[in-house]
Amino acid sequence: MPIRQFFSQLFSSRHDEDDTVGMLWISIWPKDSAMVAYDFNQTISNTLIPKFLATEGVLHVWQVKNNSPSARGGTVYNNNRPERGGPYSLFVPHTNIKAVDWTKAIYSKEKENIFGAELRAYRLVQRFEGRHKHGQGHCLVAILIDPADGQTEDIDLWYRTENLRMMADTPMHIRSRRYERMTGSDEGADDTAPRMLCVHEFTSSKALLDHAIRYERIVEKTPWSEKIFANVKSSERTVWDITEKHMPKGRIASRRAGIS
Repeated sequence: MPIRQFFSQLFSSRHDEDDTVGMLWISIWPKDSAMVAYDFNQTISNTLIPKFLATEGVLHVWQVKNNSPSARGGTVYNNNRPERGGPYSLFVPHTNIKAVDWTKAIYSKEKENIFGAELRAYRLVQRFEGRHKHGQGHCLVAILIDPADGQTEDIDLWYRTENLRMMADTPMHIRSRRYERMTGSDEGADDTAPRMLCVHEFTSSKALLDHAIRYERIVEKTPWSEKIFANVKSSERTVWDITEKHMPKGRIASRRAGIS
């Protein structure tokens, strides 16, 4: 990537995306404690995902599994899951997030006794392509931030001018997307979720872990980042393995396609 193009991504205006482009993040778990992981995933793959893929504007559906330290050792049904995550989630980018009644796909009568779900709808704020040409990744790191009053602009500046640059320096980073929570847009959507969501795509969770062990961190802490996270209302980082990638019928993903 030419250096001029790389830095233009860092310093571009804050709301540089169409406000209809977005993503639905669905934390999902079975209500039946006897259901094993394989059966649960088959149920989701055979009933829920086809409805999303048939929805106009859906770019793809990724099934992701929580691989965070706080989630390890749990099962899909024992409620051992991070507050804002889940044992499993669906990541659904969409070209017109405002136009879809997502709850019809989630809460239909035939499924209400099979699984529970938490919906969070986000509007895309910024796309960022990294320096390394790895194609598609197999791991996502999701960082949720709820800024303190008056802190939003400082976080925005820090993210664009420092954090993204440092992420791009890591050899396993592929691309990043930043989102803002949408409020009042979907019946059943979680309006209490943190306002900011940063999603970073990496080659694999193993590469991420190996890097963190070697350097004792993913990216270096700085006085600015420490100040940011000391003052936010809340923050949470979760690591997700991408287990399945589903494309709408007739749409073929390019080798380099990743989070949209």
